[in-house]
Amino acid sequence: MPRTPLQFQQMKDERKLSILESALLLFAVHEKDSVSIDMICQKAKCSHGLAYHYFKNVDQIYEEIKRSNSYMELLSSLEVFDIEKEIYSQLVNFVKKTTEVIKKSKTEVALMSLIIADESKKSLYSTLLKVVAQGQNEGSLTGGNPSDIVSTYYLFLKGIYQTYLNQKHPVIKVPSIDNIMQIFER
Repeated sequence: MPRTPLQFQQMKDERKLSILESALLLFAVHEKDSVSIDMICQKAKCSHGLAYHYFKNVDQIYEEIKRSNSYMELLSSLEVFDIEKEIYSQLVNFVKKTTEVIKKSKTEVALMSLIIADESKKSLYSTLLKVVAQGQNEGSLTGGNPSDIVSTYYLFLKGIYQTYLNQKHPVIKVPSIDNIMQIFER
C-alpha cells in the first residue's frame, strides 16, 4: 500500500527531528565549533545528503535548536529575576531550576547546557552578572568579581551536565541548595 502525503510528511519531520536531537546532544557535550556534519550524521545514523537536505550547515542546525520552542520555553523559565525584589531568594529559585533539570530528561539537560554556554550580552549569563552585582550592593551576596562568581557557578553546572550527559543511565546526586548557595553567600 503506498504512503499518503501525510505519512511522507511525518517521515520527513521525524528524520529532521532525529538530526536536531542528535546535534543537540553533541553541542551539549562538545564546543559548538568542534561539532561537524560527520559527527551529527554518525549520531543520527543518517547520510550527509539527508542532513544537507534539511540544513545548509552546522551553524543552521545550531540556530534552529536555539529557536526551538523547547529551548525558548526553558530559557524563559530561567529569566525570573526582578532587580526590584530581594535578590537572594530569587537566586535560590534560579539555582533550584538549574540543578533540578537533571531530574527531567537528557534533552532538557542538553538544552540547559546550551543556554549556559551562551555568554553573549543578551544571555542568561549577562543577566546573572547583573543580579550578582545587585546582590553585592544589597550586601546579601559575597564580594569579589561578579564574573568570577558566575563563572564558578557555571563551571559547577557544566560539570553536572557533562557527567549526566555522558552516562548511559545517569544517576547524579546534586548537592543541597544550601551547599550550592555557598558559592554566592557572604
